[in-house]
Formats: sequence, structure tokens, C-alpha cells
Amino acid sequence: MSQTDSPLSPNELSQSTNKKWHCVLFIRNRIYRSAIIRFNVVIPDDFPESCPSIKFLTPIFHPLIGPEGEIDLSHQFPDWSPEKYMIAHVLCYIKSIFHNPDKYDFPPLNTDAYNLMKNNPDSFQKRVSEYVEDSIKNVYDNPQDNAICFSREWKDKNQLENAKKQIFKKDVGLIDQLSELYSKSKLKDLFK
Repeated sequence: MSQTDSPLSPNELSQSTNKKWHCVLFIRNRIYRSAIIRFNVVIPDDFPESCPSIKFLTPIFHPLIGPEGEIDLSHQFPDWSPEKYMIAHVLCYIKSIFHNPDKYDFPPLNTDAYNLMKNNPDSFQKRVSEYVEDSIKNVYDNPQDNAICFSREWKDKNQLENAKKQIFKKDVGLIDQLSELYSKSKLKDLFK
């Protein structure tokens, strides 16, 4: 359905699409190193009074992440308020659970992961590694309704170079137009 076919007005459409952010987390170190994890941040209607929610799209073996990709943020942010927290706090927390999965002693949503992490760290590491490998292998499986899409390397280097030239040509054209407007206006006097 195109934007013009939508039963929502442009303003309603904009508001509804602004309530779900598409995100990707690239883990660079520790046990989840090299994982590529897609997730959504869902903004509630009464935000900022209520905490956003997170839904992981990439399957990941983690004690705090349930089988459907859910995570309970109420343990980390029990007293959510706009004076105290922002979405940036949620994103930092999400990043930290992958760097230190054993740091948070919240009720697990994946009891298998929790029990392995506590009782058999080697098996936990092995299962995490399998999920990390799958996250890398499946990175090009782009969800249909996701704004972030990954593409494979260009096989035809000439086609890549031509695409770059087209993009830069458009950018240069825009920059030239802005420069011309700037030079003709009195705006330049403001920057002296």
C-alpha cells in the first residue's frame, strides 16, 4: 500500500511510523562479539510518561530475552518518568545486556539460557556462538517492513562506480545550487 492509498491522513501516518524505530546493534566485543542484532523500539502513545518497549527481531540466546524477542524493561526502569529517563537510557541498557549478560539478576525470560549461563558457562558460550553465527549468516534476510536493509557486495564493480558517480553528481549539483543561493543572498554577510 502506498502512502497515498493509506486510510490514515499524512499526519496520522507520520505519527504511526514514528512510534516504531528500526534499529541494528553491532556487538564488537565480549561473549556476543560479531553479532548483528535487529530490534524495534516501540514508542507508546503516552510517551514520555511511559517507557518504550523493545522487540528483538534477530533470534538471540540470552537470559533476559524471551523466545518471541521480548524483554522486560520494568526491572531496569521501575520508576520510569520523563524527568529521569530517556530513550537513550533504554538503548544503553540494551547494549549493556550483551556486554555483561550475567550482571543483571532479573527474572529470566529464557530459563534455558539463564541456567546454562549460571551452571555451565562453556555450554552457554557454545549456544551464544551458534546464535551469533546465525545472526551474521542471516543479515541479508531483510524483514519486509523494516527500514534498515542490508545488501550483498556488488559483484560488478563498474556498476558500483556508476552508482557512486550518480549519487555524488546529485550531491554536487545540490551543493552548487546552495552555494549559488548563498553567494546571491545577504546571508554571507551574517557569517563575516
